[in-house]
Amino acid sequence: MKNLKSYRTRFSTWFSFMLFTHILVSSLASAASWSLNPLNDVLLDTTSVGFSVSEMSGVTYLGTSPILGKHRFAVVQDASQDVVLLDASFTLTGSLLSAEAVDRVTLDALFDFEGIADAGDGIFVSEENGPGVREYDFSTGSQLQSVSIPSVFTAQKRPNKGFESLARNSAGTKMWTANEEALLVDGPTASPTQSTLVRILEFDVNGSSLTSSGQFAYEVDPVHDSGFSNARGLSELVSLPDGTLIALERSLAALTTTSLQASVYEIDFSAATDVSQAPFDQGLDGEEITKVGKEELWTGEVGATGGENLEGLALGPRLPNGNWLLLGVVDSGDLFSSNTIVSFELAPLSLIANDPDTGDFDQDGNTDGQDFLTWQLGYNLSSLPGLGHGDGTHDGEVDGDDLAVWESTFGVGASTPDFNGDSDIDGTEVLIWQNGFNSGTTLAEGDANNSMFVDGADLTFWQDAHGQPVLVAAGASLSVPEPTTWGLLILAHLLHPLLIRQQRIDACTE
Repeated sequence: MKNLKSYRTRFSTWFSFMLFTHILVSSLASAASWSLNPLNDVLLDTTSVGFSVSEMSGVTYLGTSPILGKHRFAVVQDASQDVVLLDASFTLTGSLLSAEAVDRVTLDALFDFEGIADAGDGIFVSEENGPGVREYDFSTGSQLQSVSIPSVFTAQKRPNKGFESLARNSAGTKMWTANEEALLVDGPTASPTQSTLVRILEFDVNGSSLTSSGQFAYEVDPVHDSGFSNARGLSELVSLPDGTLIALERSLAALTTTSLQASVYEIDFSAATDVSQAPFDQGLDGEEITKVGKEELWTGEVGATGGENLEGLALGPRLPNGNWLLLGVVDSGDLFSSNTIVSFELAPLSLIANDPDTGDFDQDGNTDGQDFLTWQLGYNLSSLPGLGHGDGTHDGEVDGDDLAVWESTFGVGASTPDFNGDSDIDGTEVLIWQNGFNSGTTLAEGDANNSMFVDGADLTFWQDAHGQPVLVAAGASLSVPEPTTWGLLILAHLLHPLLIRQQRIDACTE
């Protein structure tokens, strides 16, 4: 949709009004399995980074940010090699509080990047002009592979109408992309009176290997109005938690009441014809096929009055009410649009099981002392927390309930907290634990639970085994390490002769 960029004039009063007015207008519609509700939008803050951000075209969710209380997304730009790392914070109901560019990863070549999907250690991106799909090492920006694409997409492409979208399912077994508007052999492009037929390309994923496994015809609606310039195409695909795929269509009717309109559809492949084989590989124009089913979830405009160019969508964190965040990015490459970030609430219309409680807050496959520190930092977090902030119960709060989940998981395999090996669990062990706090790694240094890390959990095991609070002798040396706030709380309570485990938890949850 690069012809948007050629329209650089507009009435000055309208232009000024758009730059300072950021609203979101919509019309809601029900769908078979999901509903979508727009929440709000904010301008991306780029003041803390030494590089420019523009023409954002695709976005993917990376998880909780290293910056407390924020969630991290990666964004590709269609005129830059930089993948922008974006940190966003949200209310407990999903509305955006802030969005800030915090870092970048520079890819080793410049293409017209349009879509992005996180794949763990690497990222996959789609590029429009090949069109192509490429994998990059996310730590170095080096290309790892260029995925083989069926020749119909490369031989019959329309300029600047290639792969705008990219989606990957949560299981990591499927990926999808699609051309933005019809291939030359598949029919006309969209107009106010004419739809356009595109192909959704499906890949089977095995590790980092992608193999094309099907193509399905998707009908993009006609342009929403007759304007100075008209275009409409498929801009994004997103895979939802239950495997459902949704599609973003964006429509341009320049210098009309709504110059830029966005529409999101839930799509259904169940009855669709696989058009990857003969005779459909020679073109869809005039062929009898069953297209992908689609039902509208939402149509409206984002950002300034008249609409902005919403181009990328990503499934974000789950909300405490069981719904999900959907985050959108706007391509600023025209005078209609700015660096706008948009949030939506995505709700299933049938029950989806809650995420299981877990004490593995950093999701490294091991519930250990590092997870305790994660919980400690996130305790009483006021903005939307995630598992990576210590919300092990997924209830929108980091509190004593999450600590209990961690303790329950962490207690498995604990050894007897006889740190000095004298067959007597007494106050001497407390002094050993204290000296080893935040530095020890062995039983002799205070590691009661075989975690190779001496922390607050080891004190809990000592208390359970000791059965009564410790009496600290007058004049005893209590050499305090450099603990965090929670560590100080533990040590302060150690000096109280009536300490019991429940009092320690109560102190945390007050």
